[in-house]
Amino acid sequence: SWVSKGRGSALAHPRLGGQASGAAVARLGRLQLVGEVIRSLGGLVLEMQDLDPGVGGAASRHPVPRVLLVEDDPAIAEMYGLALRFSGYIVETAACAGAALEAAFKTVPDLVLLDMGLPDRPGVEVLRALKSAPRTAQIPVAVLSNYSPGDIVDPAIANGAVAYLVKAETTPREIVKAVG
Repeated sequence: SWVSKGRGSALAHPRLGGQASGAAVARLGRLQLVGEVIRSLGGLVLEMQDLDPGVGGAASRHPVPRVLLVEDDPAIAEMYGLALRFSGYIVETAACAGAALEAAFKTVPDLVLLDMGLPDRPGVEVLRALKSAPRTAQIPVAVLSNYSPGDIVDPAIANGAVAYLVKAETTPREIVKAVG
């Protein structure tokens, strides 16, 4: 629990032993987020013991499924990426459209989780590019975004997305279930 010491002053947190700089607050906030993600995963670590490394069946190109997570928010990418890795997936992340396309063409993942609000181009353009290239056309792409369904879902589905997940309503555990 953060406490402000008044207007324009530093924030204080019991774990920091008093006042904290902005950088310390950011580091602790990130560590708290990661800790909360790990706790929210609950039994997923135990469930990993039951995972079949051949998940994906005969159609899988890899013994362990590869997921390309396209997300420009580092905290969200880390949260969902961590959940997927704990569940046995190989996860590559990309923070912009250019990096996403480069990664997809290079590694040809088994699934792409695609944010629609990317800094360099709209996610729907990434989706169109993936679906129009023979090398990546068969990769399932699930939209992971906070945009309202009418604005994004229809164009995403029309361009080949297989699912739409709302980030604000989807926990790391639900991402793992949706991917699996």
